[in-house]
Parts: sequence; structure tokens; C-alpha cells
Amino acid sequence: MTDAQRALFFEIHAGLPQQAPGDEASTRRALRLVAERLPTAPRVLDLGCGTGRQTLVLAALLDGEIVAVDNHRPYLDRLAAQIQRGHPRADVRPLEADLHDVPDALGPAAAEPFDMIWAEGSLYLLGLAAALAVIHPLLHAEGVLAFTELTWLTEEPSDAARAFWAAEYPAMQTVAANRALVRDAGFDLLGDFVLPEASWWDGYYRPVEARLSRLRDEHAHAPELLDVIAATQAEIDLYRAHAEEYGYVFYVAQKRPS
Repeated sequence: MTDAQRALFFEIHAGLPQQAPGDEASTRRALRLVAERLPTAPRVLDLGCGTGRQTLVLAALLDGEIVAVDNHRPYLDRLAAQIQRGHPRADVRPLEADLHDVPDALGPAAAEPFDMIWAEGSLYLLGLAAALAVIHPLLHAEGVLAFTELTWLTEEPSDAARAFWAAEYPAMQTVAANRALVRDAGFDLLGDFVLPEASWWDGYYRPVEARLSRLRDEHAHAPELLDVIAATQAEIDLYRAHAEEYGYVFYVAQKRPS
């Protein structure tokens, strides 16, 4: 991706309530699955927080500390502004870092295990197996993990869906395969559920699609930028036609004592 294409990618997503499918009700539902396993004031790590839609939900419901990590400074700046306006219960600390650099970016704080790690729509950047290997040592002996992962909902996806995701996310697995990855990484699964289709459309695809219409006109004479717009539209069109074949699944697990 060229610098111009990368800038356009962030322009497409700038100002959106979220940068991947998700919704407040699903965040709350996942938190309920682990709430009784958390201390009174948990220490939480939110990986790939984006502009912090889920961070703010957690911060409103929990005491303690939330370290919110993303590698795009404007997202963190927006989160910081929302924190200042909202005065959440939890102490939220934005941290700029790539996911694979999180242990180093935390510095001495990495030596203090987290009670919970949260990751909505972000672990694909490493691939689930690699991400779980990074996460495991950051949790204390019985810490909990909640994450969403793009997942096949059928054993036999259509040719169109299979071909698209073979190029965009070849590591995508079925629910059963992801459950096995979680167990093999040293976690006991507490539950999982499929995010509703509305969580793709309401705060993500509909505002993105509306923005694409404007950007096509603005960049009509820039083929490399039109390619980014076309790829984004193709992803939206694919979900519109094949939503029953794949989706984001929320997985909630607890670290298995060694």
C-alpha cells in the first residue's frame, strides 16, 4: 500500500464510531461472561482500541485501570478527548504501539500481569495463533480474555466468499477451529457468540459506504486511490450477499493455571 493509499484508508475510517464490526450490547454481553471472575478494580489491556467505542463501554462499567493500545495516533487522540469529556469510572491510559510491540511498549508495566485483555476486531493483524502467544504471558494466572475474530460460520462457504477472504485474511477459521486454537494456547473457553448483522451495518458499513460515494468523485482521476475505494466497496457488497457464511464471533476465555 502506498502512502497515498494508506492516507485514504484512514480517511475512509476517520470519525467513525468504530473501525470494525461491533456494538455496545455485544461488548456488555461479553463482559457479563467474565465479570464475576474479575477483581473489584481490574487492570485491563484493550488491544487495537481504535477510537475506543468498546474502551469507553468498559470504562463506564469497571473501576480500575484500562491501558488502551492502538498504532494510529489520531484514533488515540480522539479517545483521549472523549475520556476528558466523559469522566469514566476507570482510569484510561492511551498507548501508541503496534500489537506485536505491546510488551516492549508497556515497559516495566508489562511485569505486572493484567486481569483482563480485550480485543475487538484487532487480532487478525497478527493472526489468532500468534496473537494468543503474545497475550498469554501478559495475563495473570487466572486472567480472562475477550476478543472478536472474523470466522467462517459454515464448513462450505461459497466460491465468492472463499476467494475474497483467501486474499484478505487467509488465516480465517471456523468456530470449532478457533475454539481449538484458544484451548491449545492455554485457555479454557467460557463462551462464544456471533455478533448480529446490525453490528456490521449500523456503526461501520453504512457510514463507510456513504463516505465512499463522496470519495469516488474526489479521486476520480487517481486510479490507485480508486482501487482502495473499490476494494472497500467489494468487501461491503460481499457481506451484503453472504452474511450467513461468515461473521465476527466473540470468544471469551480464562487463562488455564499452569
